Amino acid sequence: EEKLQTWAEKKAEKAKLAKEENEKKEEKQADDKKDTPKDEEEKEKPKTRAEKRAERAAAKLAKEETKEAKEETAKEEKEEEDKKDDNAAAAPATTTKEKRGPKIRNLSKSKLAQVENYKRRDQKSIMVNLHVTHHAGTFICGVIGKMNGPVPSNACMGGDNFPKEVAQNQAWPHDKTAWHIETLGKHFHMVSWELSKKNVGAKPHLRDTDWENPNLVSVLVVRDPIERLLAGDGKVHQLYGGDENVRTPDNWWKYANSPFTDNYALSIFAGTGCSEGEDTSENCLNKAKMLLTRFTFVLDMECLDESLISLAKVLGYDMDPIIKKVNVADKKVRKSARTPLERMGSNWTLHEYLVHRNTQDIALYEWAKKKSIIRCSDVAESSLSF
Repeated sequence: EEKLQTWAEKKAEKAKLAKEENEKKEEKQADDKKDTPKDEEEKEKPKTRAEKRAERAAAKLAKEETKEAKEETAKEEKEEEDKKDDNAAAAPATTTKEKRGPKIRNLSKSKLAQVENYKRRDQKSIMVNLHVTHHAGTFICGVIGKMNGPVPSNACMGGDNFPKEVAQNQAWPHDKTAWHIETLGKHFHMVSWELSKKNVGAKPHLRDTDWENPNLVSVLVVRDPIERLLAGDGKVHQLYGGDENVRTPDNWWKYANSPFTDNYALSIFAGTGCSEGEDTSENCLNKAKMLLTRFTFVLDMECLDESLISLAKVLGYDMDPIIKKVNVADKKVRKSARTPLERMGSNWTLHEYLVHRNTQDIALYEWAKKKSIIRCSDVAESSLSF
């Protein structure tokens, strides 16, 4: 009995000690848990599917943001390089008030090669001014043509100094383009082609010329089709009752249904079958776009002065005479202060009819504006002051 009692006491003592030990362990674990940071505590918990998806999405977003940041940096670096290239390509102007002006755009490597070959002035290259009627071609002849070297005597298109073996004012066949460049390059630095409705079905057509020839620089001025058809000329005035100020409503409608007001520029570039009024197909628009992408320079008449100055810089011309010429032209009213609607006697029906009739031509102009040497939307008021 005495031994049994001793054994029971020892067992109870052990149990008491074990209990105390467990209590100490639990207290220590509780203290450790209090000291554990929340993020480590969360880490110990198993993650749900939603949490895993959120983590993946965050990682993807971070990756995309890093990519965008790199692309933005690369873009900024490229713009800086472009600025250096622009400055290198441009001849220094002597005018003290000159500002840098809008960014020069849309010059690929092949087009820059054409420019560099032309700038050598070694009589192996030539510029062609593509002069759509009422698209400032005569002004281009004066500013870019006559002021910078020899040109044909008759509006840069022909005349008594034009080689007899070369047809005047006519597109060149692809396989004869190099010969024409070589032959005309010995006499002129620039020639002009006046483009009108008679060029629509002409052979060779404009698309047949080798516009990619490295010794050929081509320049085209584009214009708002509604503004163009309001420019008028002697022939239009004779056929349709005088200018807009005296034209009767009946003559206005005759003019509105004439070939002069039916997708004029578009049909010249796209060819036959592309003067169908509002039924002119989108295929015609695409054909015209394809041709325009082949020209070296496109200039928007909406900001013609700034475009010409930018063109002159790229071509390495002496800037002072061109600036003076542009300033003189600026003092003349080249664009009416009245809107096209007002110039049509506020005849809304007539105006809307002409807009619908020239839908594809207007679409071509809106597209071509984005391909111009500078964007008129980038030209702030008085951005170029001389």
